[in-house]
Amino acid sequence: MDQLAGAGIISAVVIVMLAIFFITSADSASLVNSQLSQKGNPAPNRLITAFWALCMAGIAVVILLFGGQNALQGLQNLIVVSALPFAVVLVLMAVALVKELRNDPMTIREHYQEAAVENAVKAGVAEYGDHFVLAIEPTAPDSEYAAGGEFDSTAPEVTEWYARTDEDGNPIDYDYERGVYLDADGNPLPDEDEGADPGADDAEGDDSAESSLEEAPEDGDGPARRPGGSTGRS
Repeated sequence: MDQLAGAGIISAVVIVMLAIFFITSADSASLVNSQLSQKGNPAPNRLITAFWALCMAGIAVVILLFGGQNALQGLQNLIVVSALPFAVVLVLMAVALVKELRNDPMTIREHYQEAAVENAVKAGVAEYGDHFVLAIEPTAPDSEYAAGGEFDSTAPEVTEWYARTDEDGNPIDYDYERGVYLDADGNPLPDEDEGADPGADDAEGDDSAESSLEEAPEDGDGPARRPGGSTGRS
């Protein structure tokens, strides 16, 4: 810092930045440890959070007091050794992310549209040569031209993770005719009913019902549209 202009001011700024860095890092670490020790509680007890903060501070103090001149080097080595297992966790997290993205509604729609067009072209060329037009019609589940013959749109890993639930984790019913979520008594939720036109329900009910029926596959092999634009079983 002595080689820079205004070294006194810059040194003070650097000390403040380091303090902010260490304080926020220690606060985050103590909060996460507190959450984990309370079975993932998103609002952990503050006394337990303070306990973990004191424990981490105590470890640093012990290392600095008894480490001698090599205390900082030993602390750095300890950080590297303790962080190494998390490298394996990060790799596993990357694998899990890829698996989750394969079940993402956008990925499913991309797969279906590519498979549907490809199989339709194959069927048209095989049956009519160069002169044919693409059409949408049901196929047998085991047909080689079925777009979703090898995909189960009702599988839990496809439908459960993006379904809307209440505070207790219970699924919330959806009224496809009115396009609103319902509570346990069958009434529209407050946030869904706000701004709705009561007189438009009867006028639009038939159209929305017909639309929802058209979007839902009859044989259950294709992806049905769900609330929020997701694909899954209607």
